[in-house]
Amino acid sequence: MIRYFRSLLLSRLLALVLLFLAIRVPLVFWGVPLTLPELKSMVLGERMANGYLLYRDIFDNEAPLAAGIFWLIDLLTGRSVLVYRILPMILLFIQALRLNSIFNRHNVLPDRTFLPALLYLVAGSVFFELDTLTPLLLGMTFIVFSLNYLISFSKEGENNRQLFKAGFILGLGALCYLPLVLFLIVAIFAIILFASGSVRSSLLLLCGFIFPYSLVLTYYLYTNTLTNFLDFHLFPSWNFKVDFYSSL
Repeated sequence: MIRYFRSLLLSRLLALVLLFLAIRVPLVFWGVPLTLPELKSMVLGERMANGYLLYRDIFDNEAPLAAGIFWLIDLLTGRSVLVYRILPMILLFIQALRLNSIFNRHNVLPDRTFLPALLYLVAGSVFFELDTLTPLLLGMTFIVFSLNYLISFSKEGENNRQLFKAGFILGLGALCYLPLVLFLIVAIFAIILFASGSVRSSLLLLCGFIFPYSLVLTYYLYTNTLTNFLDFHLFPSWNFKVDFYSSL
């Protein structure tokens, strides 16, 4: 089967689509029970559509961009289980094709094939966080699209304007799922290894990353919820607490 996808023929792409649909579509129409994270996302989107503001009227640690996407889904479709089943399929497939295109364009693998897309779809169908509409899946969409700029930079080994775009997209991914900020650290290490002016390049990447966060901070500043935004979004993800057992 793997040998069959070692080609970029249109028939291989069609077979990949049919294989993915054969795996996922039955799960959609067989009535798989709604999971608690999906229910939470639906309720959050519904509450925001009713005029409640995140971090002021809704005390939850959901990332702002992910919450905004759930709000938009509720505005367009309401509390639709079918949308929460189909949209992850679309996002996962777009991520797989984009990743495959990036790998082939930059010759990451010796041959140009559909194997990266196949492996990504298989991995996404195994892990629960990538199989449903979660903040991680939404954030990974931005991470995959930022790889094109980061790989181009690492191959050229010099300063270029693509770094600001890469940082901006990484910032959007972190606004969906904060731990994805770790990809920024990886990108900075890549700059140190491949860039001639690593300080300037790192600042360009950081400026792109900070830009979407500065817009969000400004919004919550004017709505008098900046402190809640910091407490619920930024700080809880990095608080590590250890409870030691005591016999006293």
